[in-house]
Amino acid sequence: MQTFRWGILAPGHIAKKFAEAITAIPDAAVTAVGSRDRGRAEAFAARRSNLFLMEALWTRFLPALATARGWIDAGRIGALRRLEADFSFRGGWDPESRLLNPALAGGGLLDVGIYVT
Repeated sequence: MQTFRWGILAPGHIAKKFAEAITAIPDAAVTAVGSRDRGRAEAFAARRSNLFLMEALWTRFLPALATARGWIDAGRIGALRRLEADFSFRGGWDPESRLLNPALAGGGLLDVGIYVT
């Protein structure tokens, strides 16, 4: 099985939780960290290697989804015929935020809409 190697940019609170969650996935590992502050990156225990860099799609590696993919691949629940996905959170109302202002980060669809893919 191929290991998904993750690189983390900006080792903050969410990145720490993400890196801890990666340890629960048998075919995933954090292999690099980047930060404006080299000391912070080194403190996050980075090592460099052959990397694939992508947005931190944390939903892709949720244990429940990994289990469901395994069941589908094994034919345990039959052929996938339809998939519906929802993602929501309480973001507050701020017309100038990146979630509501299309001029910032593409608006809500391009910011958080990706998590159901």
